[in-house]
Amino acid sequence: MVLGRAVYNAPLYNVPILIIAFVIISLINAGGCAINDYFDREADALSKPYRPIPAGNISPKGVLEYTVVTFVIGAALAFYINFLAFVIVFGEILFLVAYPSILKQLSGLLANFLMGLALGFIAIFCELLLLLGHISYLSLAFVPMAIAGGMQANAFMDIVTVEGDAKAGYTTVAVTRGVSAAVAVVVTVSVIGIFFNYIPYVLGIVGVAFATVVTIEALGRLYIVQSLIRKPTVANVRSLMWTAAFMAFGPIGLLAGAFL
Repeated sequence: MVLGRAVYNAPLYNVPILIIAFVIISLINAGGCAINDYFDREADALSKPYRPIPAGNISPKGVLEYTVVTFVIGAALAFYINFLAFVIVFGEILFLVAYPSILKQLSGLLANFLMGLALGFIAIFCELLLLLGHISYLSLAFVPMAIAGGMQANAFMDIVTVEGDAKAGYTTVAVTRGVSAAVAVVVTVSVIGIFFNYIPYVLGIVGVAFATVVTIEALGRLYIVQSLIRKPTVANVRSLMWTAAFMAFGPIGLLAGAFL
């Protein structure tokens, strides 16, 4: 089934617009990573001195300039597509600035959820463009899987950076409740996320191609879960960094459902 074709009666895909959409997502993601590095520069100096700012490869001012450029170009391209795309992207930019500067100081689990919610906005943005022009209540079918994926990745990285976060005063779950509690969050969200991945398929929005690809992601999640249950340590979490590649199968599944 082609994504939304039966449900939304969407027109043929506009490939140039889809290319622009991927450029937008790349720019906003790059800007988000940069602004996060800016606000985390003191913590990174303690736990990840190889990062660009603490390593002296770029100045904090240079990072801010890079962030502004990527965000402005991304927002301008979104406005070129349509106003709704611009609103979604602008809201995402505001969140990506607010998260490291303000929201990350909140309760760790709430901060993890908010980061997941940010990916939920991206999921809606992708659907808007794949369906060419409108969003329906069925957009919510893609949001839970995005939130779960974002929460898992964020909680996972909180364990990796626990020493630096503690010294910087961040109240992540790993810092306030311990690594075991943070591992429990990662395991729980990972398992829930596996079920969330299949909501669009169960609702008939996407077909077998989507389900097949997200099953690969599910296998990656299961591997993480069993490994963390056996050995819930910071060292083991760091050894599992390569499994982040499995998370790419979520977006790939969306594309597979759209075009196959």
